[in-house]
Amino acid sequence: MFFNHLAQRTAREGDTSLGQWNSRRFYDAVREIAVERGAFRGRVLEIGPGEGVFAQQCAAAELPYVAIERNESLADRLRDDGFDVHVERVPPVPFDEGSFDLVAMMALLEHMPTFEDALELLAECHRVLRPGGAVLIQVPDAIRGGIDFPHWDYSHSFPPTAYRLRQLLRDVGFRVDRATHLTGSFRGPLRMPLDLIGFVVHSRFSYWVADTLGLERWLLRYHKTFEPSFVLVGHRPE
Repeated sequence: MFFNHLAQRTAREGDTSLGQWNSRRFYDAVREIAVERGAFRGRVLEIGPGEGVFAQQCAAAELPYVAIERNESLADRLRDDGFDVHVERVPPVPFDEGSFDLVAMMALLEHMPTFEDALELLAECHRVLRPGGAVLIQVPDAIRGGIDFPHWDYSHSFPPTAYRLRQLLRDVGFRVDRATHLTGSFRGPLRMPLDLIGFVVHSRFSYWVADTLGLERWLLRYHKTFEPSFVLVGHRPE
């Protein structure tokens, strides 16, 4: 399975100092967006915590935190760090209605097999949130990413766009804020020069050059560092 391969590769290879810095900076940007939208508060459920960067942010803010992680080895690492982690496949979400103030999902919805699965998962997020609670979602931008979206990860089954995801959130009852677009960890004017470079990098021409010159590994590194994505916050009405 892809998820086992990812966990084993991370454990074997670790990450570079630059990669760790970039990951922390990215999660800082996501957390800042959640704070700005009044969503970073109360009891938190994270679905798909991965390496646990957001979990550490919640711990630093003294927010009660629970996670659902499909991969047992990733879950065990988080448990070793003292976090409450359930090994489950979603949907459904195995908690009672109104259990949380925030449900966070980073780099998760794009792995849903179909839009029906994505819709069901979002409906479950709405169910387990208390009135006034929020869902925090970060996903790759399938439009700005172009052919990068299916190329680098074979488990990318559901191509997210901001408009498409807003439709899904509204259909299950959320009030939706505007999307915040990121390029890597950069947003606002800082991301614009990177987006201009991205028009070339995320093109068929760049893949032809990389394949011809044996530079695909470097193209992947660029993609992992400056992946175009967006963040949406949906609020369950009071």
